Amino acid sequence: MQNKNIKRTKQSGFTLMEVTAAVFVMSVGIFAAFDLYFRCMEGTSAMIEERTALSIVRSEVAWLEGAPDLDAGTYPIRGTSTMMERLPEGTGVVELSPRNDLAPDLLEAKVSVTWQVRTGRMA
Repeated sequence: MQNKNIKRTKQSGFTLMEVTAAVFVMSVGIFAAFDLYFRCMEGTSAMIEERTALSIVRSEVAWLEGAPDLDAGTYPIRGTSTMMERLPEGTGVVELSPRNDLAPDLLEAKVSVTWQVRTGRMA
């Protein structure tokens, strides 16, 4: 005997596989967003360090332009220690060498600043 009063309802919802796939896709997206955030922070730190080094070089060049007579040789960067402290393991040198091709009394200046970038590479 069949019971004709039983109603069949169509069930709706997601299967376990669909939920697992959605969670996986969302996890990948979230981890990618975190990775992008941390890479941007590293890039910002590196940019600030490069800007600091450029300020040190500009300061040194401005001082050299008005400096009294200097002899050829290698000298440490002078009194910019407050800016140099912002660079991890920062050092700087000024190399003065004669320019015999132009005039014997002219010196060529090479200002170098090096430091350990927070990501581990030398700049």
